[in-house]
Amino acid sequence: MQEKFLYLFCFFFCSFAFPTNVIERFIWNTKHIDFEVICEEEDRVMFFKLIYDTVTELNKGVGGQFLEWKELSPGEEYSKKRYMSFVLEKNGCGETDAVSKGGFYVPLSTSEKCSMVTNLRNLMASLGFIYTHLRQDRDQFIIIHYDNIYNVDKQIYQKCYDCMESTNSAFSVYDYTSILHFPQYSIYSKNASAPIFTPKQNNVEMDETWNDKHFTSQDALIFKAIYG
Repeated sequence: MQEKFLYLFCFFFCSFAFPTNVIERFIWNTKHIDFEVICEEEDRVMFFKLIYDTVTELNKGVGGQFLEWKELSPGEEYSKKRYMSFVLEKNGCGETDAVSKGGFYVPLSTSEKCSMVTNLRNLMASLGFIYTHLRQDRDQFIIIHYDNIYNVDKQIYQKCYDCMESTNSAFSVYDYTSILHFPQYSIYSKNASAPIFTPKQNNVEMDETWNDKHFTSQDALIFKAIYG
């Protein structure tokens, strides 16, 4: 009788999986990340400091250092199965892009158009985390105003069907103010004074712009669920 009760309890509670904004194949399971630095030689000292500052901000935001980082010597990347390439962006912000061997080009920017939040977002993408509003359960929490979004941009609001599910309770919460959630307003929308998102729940606040963004306690929990 007791075994039957435990089975039923586990069937209803233990096996329940939550949608996530994490792509499993992009996770660095070894928690060790080799990287190369791509920039002009005269920018190397400055860019290495930017990389260091970005990783430091990540560690602060998630509550500790959970990953080991190692710069590759010139030519060493050819012997590695997987590595990151940090690329200096001076004029734009750039977007993280997956490349061969399961690694990433990770742009970090010094442009005034961008911010540390931009760089952190690109770094998080290289670790497998994508935008929160792409979760498969997002329609339970937000309304997307497609009438305020240009057709060319609608693709970046498509749900992530490659994202993993997880039984970790960190993913049971939809974080409206996550550093990875699009803000409520966008300068690239048809009407920048009108929202692109509206929360379905009452008394829920969303960040209005990217400048309002920072790591939340829920971001830390989600990061630790993958890399803790």
